[in-house]
Amino acid sequence: MTFHRFAQGDYEVLLLQAQPPLTTRTADLFPDVDAGELAEAVRIAPESFVNGGEEIFFGQTIALVRGHGKTILFDTGVPVDHERATLLKSLADAGLTAGDIDLVFLTHRDLDHVGGNLTEGRPTFPNARYAMARTEYESYKVDPVRNHFPTYVGPLEELGVFDVFEDDAEIAPGVRLVLTPGHRPGAASVLVEDSLLLAADTWHCPAQVTFPNWTIKFDSDPELAVATRRSVIEQAATEGWQVAVPHTFRLGLGRVVDEDGRMRWVSSL
Repeated sequence: MTFHRFAQGDYEVLLLQAQPPLTTRTADLFPDVDAGELAEAVRIAPESFVNGGEEIFFGQTIALVRGHGKTILFDTGVPVDHERATLLKSLADAGLTAGDIDLVFLTHRDLDHVGGNLTEGRPTFPNARYAMARTEYESYKVDPVRNHFPTYVGPLEELGVFDVFEDDAEIAPGVRLVLTPGHRPGAASVLVEDSLLLAADTWHCPAQVTFPNWTIKFDSDPELAVATRRSVIEQAATEGWQVAVPHTFRLGLGRVVDEDGRMRWVSSL
């Protein structure tokens, strides 16, 4: 399955496979995980793991929202010539082309989220404006580690097709940015119709819903990432939101349920 389509209020939402799942060593992603917690995670979310938890599935899904005369893509995936890049194929499988996109909103700076911005120096999505939330934009420009702003955003600015949104902007009717910092300083999630959260990289596997203290080794600020994750998980459970996250199995759509004070991820697919 390369895409999933569903309705959310006035919008049509597509979840598009951007990278097929592969397995990687769990300890390579989550080096500080307690062995007892890992065993429990395998029990409650067995689809996420293989080899008794030694390895974990890790792919990528990108969301697209259509409605009110706009088609918005959230992130562009790895570079289009990457051997694992499948976003454009998934888009085609869903009956759309790159030219159908009106707005590309970049949730954060990571290469697997901005790498597909350009194809041979031109916008991959030729009719779209691109945008990023202000805090992430300002931080990305001066990031000494992920220092590829000049490669993936600079050309868009030079072409005059890049915008900076305020961190809490409503980017379309009923589509609002929500700052979720920690994984990256200005990472932005997106709330659609007050009922669907596109949670960016707030967590990377279902086990983190039960164990929000798990931090992936890539987090810029692990303590802040944990605090943000706890807050989002609690609010998602309280509000009954559907949640879409990029790096979990089954295209990453599910809900957070509170089972006597213990949170758990339940896949919707």
